[in-house]
Amino acid sequence: MDSGTTIPISDPIDGRKNVNLQPRSFEDLPPEVQKVLLNRKQANKKNRPTIDSMEGKYMLSIVLYLDKMSPVLKSDLYNDVSRGSSMPDKIETLRKLGILEIYYTARTTANVLVITDKGRRVASIIRSMMDIIENE
Repeated sequence: MDSGTTIPISDPIDGRKNVNLQPRSFEDLPPEVQKVLLNRKQANKKNRPTIDSMEGKYMLSIVLYLDKMSPVLKSDLYNDVSRGSSMPDKIETLRKLGILEIYYTARTTANVLVITDKGRRVASIIRSMMDIIENE
């Protein structure tokens, strides 16, 4: 490695005194660094373990709600469980996991959510876990 390309140990790498107060924009990064960061973000989202997907807030509540009320309008789920901005992502995650299906109505803009057989089995296991915790 050339001595002109090493990172100084005791000196700052650039002229910024505090990188948190003087952040660099994404566009200022070299193209190869931008590419690595974008690929890493996409890879993390695609390869997310199932347990990580189900740990999110309201995920178990959504499954139990759908098991009890299915089929439901998506707006009913929002009204009864949460109106959080991440709800569309949670619904899509559950769809990708095979726990629910989304049906788009022809004459209105309403979306109908229906729990799958797999979703019903997952809901049963969640209820069993709750029973163990609450009653033993």
